[in-house]
Amino acid sequence: MLEKYPPDLMSVCYMGLLGNKNRKPSYIRSVMGDMGLQRQAVRTLLYVQLALDMEASHLGLTLPDNFPSGFGEKGAEAEVSAGFKVHPDGIASLALNPSKTQLTISRALQRIGFDHVQEYVLEPPMDFLSIDIANPDKKLGVEVDGPSHYANVLDDVLGNNEGDTSGMFGYPFDLTTAPRSSVVQINNRKRMQFRWEWHGRRHENGPTALKHRMLCHLGWLIAHSPFWEWNCVAGNIEDENYYLRELIKEITDPDEGDDIEI
Repeated sequence: MLEKYPPDLMSVCYMGLLGNKNRKPSYIRSVMGDMGLQRQAVRTLLYVQLALDMEASHLGLTLPDNFPSGFGEKGAEAEVSAGFKVHPDGIASLALNPSKTQLTISRALQRIGFDHVQEYVLEPPMDFLSIDIANPDKKLGVEVDGPSHYANVLDDVLGNNEGDTSGMFGYPFDLTTAPRSSVVQINNRKRMQFRWEWHGRRHENGPTALKHRMLCHLGWLIAHSPFWEWNCVAGNIEDENYYLRELIKEITDPDEGDDIEI
C-alpha cells in the first residue's frame, strides 16, 4: 500500500507463507498446522504479486505457478451454502453486488451518454480486480466510494493536550461522547450526514489507494465519486448531470468530454 518493498521483509513473508522453491502446499499446511490460506489471504497475495510485478520486479519474488491451487483453505462447504461460487481449488470467486448509490449513479451516467457496464471484472489473470462502473473499450472507470473507502484524520484530536476540549469539528469535543451521524434535509430529501463530513480531513485508505494504483498501471483511467460529494447533488437532475460531466472530464480528453450530452 505504501509502495515500499523492503527486500528482506518481502523475502521472509514469501518464505513463511509459501515455503521454499519446492513450494509444496501440503508441507506448508503441515508446518502451519492449518487447512491452508483463507480466501481473503489468497486474494491479498494476488494483489501483492501484481504490485511486485509492476513496482518491484527486481526482487524476483513470484507466486508458485499453480497458485492458488492447493494453497487455499480446504472444505469450502460453508462458502457454498452462503451463496459463493467456489472453484475446484476451494477459493471463492468475487461476489459483487452494486450498492443502491452505484445503481443510481449508473442510471445518471447513462442519462448523460457515458456508455458503461457495472461490476466489470478484469480478464484473467487479473480477474481478482473489479471496477464499479467501466467502459472496457476505452479503459475508463468510475469507482463509487462509500465510507469504508476513507479514513478520517485524527491528528488534531491526538495532538490536543489532556483536558483540552477544543474539537476537530470546531466545537467542544469529548472522546467519550463523540457526535453521532444524523439525518438532515438536503434538496428536500432526507440524507444521512456522517460525523466526518463535518471535518473535511478525509483520506482514501490503503486498499483504495492500492487498487487505484494497480488499475492505473494496467492502463485504466479511474475517477472516484466519494459518497459525500454525491450526497450533495443526489435528487437534483441538473446537479447530478453537471457533477458527473465534470467527473468524467477527469478521465477523458477535453474534446471527448465535451461530447457527452443529455
